[in-house]
Amino acid sequence: MMKRHLMAAVLASLYLSAPVLAQTVPDQSVTAADGATEDSLTQLVDIVARSTAVVPLAAGEPVAVDLSLVSVPGAEPGLATGVTAKGFARYVDVEGQKIAQVVLTGVAKGEKQEALTPEKFAAQFDLEDPELNTQSVTIKGDGPELVSALRRLAENSEDAPEEEPQQVISANDDGAKEVGGSKSQNDQAGTYTTPAAVTVAEASDPVETTMVSTEGCLIDVDLESGLAKVQNKRLTLIDGVVSSETECSDSGVSYPIKRSYAACTYDEDLETLKATAQYQPYYVDGGGNRQDVGDDCLKDADLVFDIVPVACPIDINVSTEKATPQEKLVYVNHVNKDVEARGCQASETKAPVDLVKSTTVCGIRPDWDAKESVQQAAWTYELDGLQYQYGGCVDTDTVYPHQSVYVDGSGKSLCSPVTDADGQPISAQKKIRITVGDIPTFITDCTPDADKAITRTEEGCANPALWRHDVAGGWSYPKDRYYFVQDGKQVPVTECQESVVSAAVPHQHETNGWQNHDDQLYALPLTTVYIEPASGRYDITTATVLNGAVQQPYVFQNSVTEWNGQTEYAGCDALRLTTVYEIHERPDGTDYKKPIGDGTPYSENSCSSVVQTPVWTTSNPSTYTRRQVCTFWKNYVDGGDGHSYSVCEQSEWRYTHTHYYRGVRKLSRDDGMTVEQHSTAEYAYSSPETTDANEAPSSPFTGPEQISWNQAEGW
Repeated sequence: MMKRHLMAAVLASLYLSAPVLAQTVPDQSVTAADGATEDSLTQLVDIVARSTAVVPLAAGEPVAVDLSLVSVPGAEPGLATGVTAKGFARYVDVEGQKIAQVVLTGVAKGEKQEALTPEKFAAQFDLEDPELNTQSVTIKGDGPELVSALRRLAENSEDAPEEEPQQVISANDDGAKEVGGSKSQNDQAGTYTTPAAVTVAEASDPVETTMVSTEGCLIDVDLESGLAKVQNKRLTLIDGVVSSETECSDSGVSYPIKRSYAACTYDEDLETLKATAQYQPYYVDGGGNRQDVGDDCLKDADLVFDIVPVACPIDINVSTEKATPQEKLVYVNHVNKDVEARGCQASETKAPVDLVKSTTVCGIRPDWDAKESVQQAAWTYELDGLQYQYGGCVDTDTVYPHQSVYVDGSGKSLCSPVTDADGQPISAQKKIRITVGDIPTFITDCTPDADKAITRTEEGCANPALWRHDVAGGWSYPKDRYYFVQDGKQVPVTECQESVVSAAVPHQHETNGWQNHDDQLYALPLTTVYIEPASGRYDITTATVLNGAVQQPYVFQNSVTEWNGQTEYAGCDALRLTTVYEIHERPDGTDYKKPIGDGTPYSENSCSSVVQTPVWTTSNPSTYTRRQVCTFWKNYVDGGDGHSYSVCEQSEWRYTHTHYYRGVRKLSRDDGMTVEQHSTAEYAYSSPETTDANEAPSSPFTGPEQISWNQAEGW
């Protein structure tokens, strides 16, 4: 009996759906169970309790717990000593946070037990681990009701004073009981004496019922205190029909208001360069369901972040000969993620700088056919004290004529003559010189004069691997050697050296790929530099970023919002978190998805199938009503005036027993979790009127009303 009413009580309390019933019978001494009054419903105090052991908790499933009472406001010293508070606990998972829910259903001392009204004793708090440890828990509860229960436990049953017989209708027990007497009502008929003349109404007396309900009462959301307060009202029913009701008022049950940042975007103020986080306030109700507070996101004054400039690639404009520094505005949000508040634009703190053609980063290119050398130059700019090059070296209009020099300033020969096998000179040698800025500079070593009696050949020097390759200048220089013939054999005069006869071979470029810089939204070409001399193609560098390579910016395509794989669950409601991406096309044709911030999440039902078909169990405490019915009337005639009247000489008690049922089923969620779903209303089943006070339907209910009720619930 105790187990059944405890389970019914915890289900009612945990899901905030159990009205408190107190039935009265006209002309009888009938009160609410345990002396509950209108005032006692609002006298909620902080009751401190502690679990006697570490109890593992289940998600959504009530688990029985025993608590010791540490502090009970209003209780005499020692009144709670040795008393065990009985209750149930569970936890629900909301946005990754475990929230514990505890209700008290009674107190016990030894073999004696006293029931409590579960909806009046509840606590809700955050958990780190899925267990109830031995630390203190503060429970909001009806102080007078708990103190009264403790006093009844402390009383000695043998010394308890006899009370006047009265009918007490229990809101928690499975069957009705009478307090203060146990004799059958039929004993009254056996000892009946004729009373004074009375008139008893033949019609049945009306049955008055009172109950506390949350239906039609809105949650009072108090953002300042951070609480969502449950409202309820008291209903008065006559024969099951509501005759009056009070205004909705605070029930004393409340849920802490939490903050969800996932569904809100930041408030980005580019004038003040501040980014403020915004959140959606919500609370978790007694059924473990998330309830949003309002439709608008609210600013969080504690999460304000600086928007700072970050450098972007330099914008180069050769036509205007300007290099313009660019920057974007970004901030780091509350989860340490970089968020772009504004794209790349010309810097407001750094002015454009001039592009200058510089010869210091390039060399001088000899043109042997034209018998001159050409000065080369490249575009450069200076920023923050550093010099940068843009592009490769190109020819300028400055040329330096070649001069063949045989002797130095003193008239002495610069080079030793070429000699024959006997050591006799057979040809003079020379150096080629140019004058740069009034400074003479030799650009060759001693070279036999081709007009002399020696022979020039490229044989043995035609391999491009032996040549000098000026990658910056864009040319490769062949080599040759000199020899003379003696006795039909070649006699080398020089080793392979850079030719002053063969034309330089121009470089060709082939892009083999790209070096992507996704963080800066540009790519540098990977270039293979090669030449095609008579011997065939020769690669000088392979897939290399050349000095001065031009940045190729990515091309913006569009923005998309996609699910980022994260989900916040509240029961079967899945809040899919999204990220906004900018799609940029790279020079190689591939796309780069740049995350720029959180997108608008979307909700969908995550429960795919029914794991357990609905089961209907008792929810609210069962009730019964009784009425006294006359079974034998006797008529009398007054001898004085002849007036007739009737007197009831035999009566019996009639009973009606009512059970309340609520449906529950289990669904499979897409993350593998099992979610328990409850029906939104209750079904009340009343037994036929009987004289047997113990007759009642069984629990769980399996009658035909279950099918019709499933259909009404949409199950």
